[in-house]
Amino acid sequence: MTGGYVFGGGTIIGTEDGGATWRLVLDLPGGASDKAIGVEALYAADSQKLWVLTTRGTLYRSNDGGRRFDVSRPTYSGTGRLRGQPDSLDVCGSLQFVTDELGWAACTSLVKTTDGGTTWSAMSLAPALGSVDEMWMFDANEGIGITSTNLPKGAARTTDGGTTWTAVPNAPAMSHVSCTKGGFCAGLGPYHDFSVFVSRDHGATWQDLNLPWLRPDQDNFSAIQAIDPSSVAVVGRDEGDSYARDVKPYLDAGQPAPPPVAQERGLLMKWDGATWKRTTYDQPRLVTAMYFVDALHGWLIGEATCEHDLFGPDHNYSLYKTTDGGQTLSYVANYFEQIAALTPSPTPFVIPTPPTP
Repeated sequence: MTGGYVFGGGTIIGTEDGGATWRLVLDLPGGASDKAIGVEALYAADSQKLWVLTTRGTLYRSNDGGRRFDVSRPTYSGTGRLRGQPDSLDVCGSLQFVTDELGWAACTSLVKTTDGGTTWSAMSLAPALGSVDEMWMFDANEGIGITSTNLPKGAARTTDGGTTWTAVPNAPAMSHVSCTKGGFCAGLGPYHDFSVFVSRDHGATWQDLNLPWLRPDQDNFSAIQAIDPSSVAVVGRDEGDSYARDVKPYLDAGQPAPPPVAQERGLLMKWDGATWKRTTYDQPRLVTAMYFVDALHGWLIGEATCEHDLFGPDHNYSLYKTTDGGQTLSYVANYFEQIAALTPSPTPFVIPTPPTP
């Protein structure tokens, strides 16, 4: 596979040659007005089939890589919690199809479609589960979900396509989950408790991989990927120092804070089935997203100049490529210049289904 998509704001771009060139796939009305439309979620089954759900509830579906879209206004039934408008659904980017017709979306609501996205029905969850905020379906029946804080254990499984969910006994608390089709999963612990857990049985049992991150708040992680059963990656930022360890004691004593110990650096931690390897980058200083095709080849989205407001309007995100497992990164030249010439929309910064290097 050499084709894939990157999106951000209301813009989607695609490549068919491993990222050498890019084309505009979809450009929705942007800006700060109330008429702005963003991409709520994108799922690409392959380089040709994709579904796009917008923040206004419109569904774009394509079978030719986005050259032509079938546009519809889906209907939602059930008691799922809707955001903003009554006909749009908050799915937090969690959208997945296992066939052309069968798909799911999850965030504050869990909904299912059996007609390719034209109609969606809300799944009813047991009160103890709260909500399934992030999910992965292995096939038409079996899946794993990250539940809301109403369930301290943090994970639930389904074996009937999402109709019913059962809490996973002794499951760790997790903020994000990534799985392979074969049933290998990796989960990232919640903020400031950045443990990494893996499951080899479709999420039924979990093992702590003892991530050697710099505590209590020097390392921060934003994304995790289960690459294969012997490879897991997490990305984020090494702050250079720890506020709790290096700054707060001075402030509590009424003294001025010392200068930073070191500059912020982008951070990649990779597990090879036995040990963790730590790699940091002068550029980008923050890695926000990634996708590895295998243990060596992958893509990273990073920010050159770090600010504490990760979602501010002035962030400069760049696309990077690696062929050595992240030890070195290659900046994808002219990436932003090409997009800027086509659209004024915000810079893309999420990789839902990236191209193969």
